[in-house]
Amino acid sequence: MRSASFSPDGTRVATAGEDGTARVWDAKTGAAVAELRGHAGTVWSASFSPDGSRVVTSGEDGTTQVWDAHTGKEIIGSTPLGVHFRSTLSPDGRSLLHVIGIDTVRIVPTAPDAEEVADRRYLTRPRPDLHAEEAARLAKDDPFAAAMQRSFEHRARGVLAFEAGDFDRAQIHFLTAVVLNPLAPKVPPVDRDADTPGLRAEFYQGTNFERLLTTRIDREINWDGQASSPDPKVPVDKFSVRWTGQLRAPAPGRYGLAFFADDGVRVWLDDKLVIDAWKSPRRETHRCEVELSDRPHRIRIEYFEDSGWAAHRFSWVPPGKTQPVVVPSSCLRPVGPPRTSRRPRAR
Repeated sequence: MRSASFSPDGTRVATAGEDGTARVWDAKTGAAVAELRGHAGTVWSASFSPDGSRVVTSGEDGTTQVWDAHTGKEIIGSTPLGVHFRSTLSPDGRSLLHVIGIDTVRIVPTAPDAEEVADRRYLTRPRPDLHAEEAARLAKDDPFAAAMQRSFEHRARGVLAFEAGDFDRAQIHFLTAVVLNPLAPKVPPVDRDADTPGLRAEFYQGTNFERLLTTRIDREINWDGQASSPDPKVPVDKFSVRWTGQLRAPAPGRYGLAFFADDGVRVWLDDKLVIDAWKSPRRETHRCEVELSDRPHRIRIEYFEDSGWAAHRFSWVPPGKTQPVVVPSSCLRPVGPPRTSRRPRAR
């Protein structure tokens, strides 16, 4: 029990408890008249209004509430005031007196006047133009706050569109507000190539990925161009390629991987370098053996062509076989973002 007080006529008692509930009792019989539930945490005080018709409560949650002393019905909802210890109602019922600290009290009206009501109504109406102006003002000095204002602008435009019955436009504005909100979780883009057989290929100018020229999905890595180019956007010489995605064997076991290259090649499997022939000066097949399960394995292949003839072919020798075959597209998927870290320059 935190506090107790008599009603002005002495017939009832109001109590404040640590269970988050204030109660009104019949002073003569001790019977409960009403339970006042609405605070989160301890209720610090409960006191009657001068006419005994209302009870004012203050709680640990930093709010004050006003109740009907006879029915326990809430009259004025939670009013946040911060930490305060006791509240009482003025004789005319128009003001609340709050004890804030040892030497501080605060008087707050129980209801706003007409001008304040009008101001609140104005402020709560959607004003996208105000948010747009604020975003422009903050763009240079506070990009985060500017992004929030742009998000608020589109949310306001969405509300106005919804009220006008333009639901398609409202949906666009609401979605844009989410995208622009810097606090909203970012949803990764849908990879539309995820179900396409093959590997994602990135072709670069230069032998060390200097400038991206084009991207595509290669169903297989099997090209012998001699003195030609693998793509119209790629030069005949001085280019490099990075393939990324997943390799999935048709059955688990030990496989022999082979990459025929002119000129250099590197192969990573599950981020482990398994073929390293980046300085290869001639047409050559580079081999390794790996254990593959029936789950997808991350794979990254990098290749460069310096000058002269060019070729690249990715093949494997499945368990129980002796001859290499080109890795089929059914075992390749272009999922997962490509790595962009710098690589040693070819010599």
